[in-house]
Amino acid sequence: MGIQICLSKNNNYMGALFLDWKRKIQDALPSVCIEHVGGTSIHGAKTKGDLDISVQTTEADFSKDCNKIRQLANVHHPELWTKDFAIFSTYDKKVKIDIMVVVKNSSYNTFAKTRDILNSSPSLLAEYNS
Repeated sequence: MGIQICLSKNNNYMGALFLDWKRKIQDALPSVCIEHVGGTSIHGAKTKGDLDISVQTTEADFSKDCNKIRQLANVHHPELWTKDFAIFSTYDKKVKIDIMVVVKNSSYNTFAKTRDILNSSPSLLAEYNS
């Protein structure tokens, strides 16, 4: 069976799940910026139905913050990690959750900007979905 793709309705369920995880992360890392990103944060986007979370931190705190996230989720795709980017993964209520830890002002800190652009541009969203 292949990956199922559906249109995101930016529904209350994913929003509530994001808020649960935002609280968990904020409890461990009170000084980071945490945002709902990815397909489920974009109204009308095609998505696998997973929850993507961006955690933006400072260069000085990156390693320490990754170690704290490691207590909440599993290391994911370590081959993609850099000094500015790390990804973790877990499941909650049968929903896959990916947590991307990025250094603010790095080239990897694009998730929220992409979300905002696609939410504000129907033509770009249509191209993204094609």
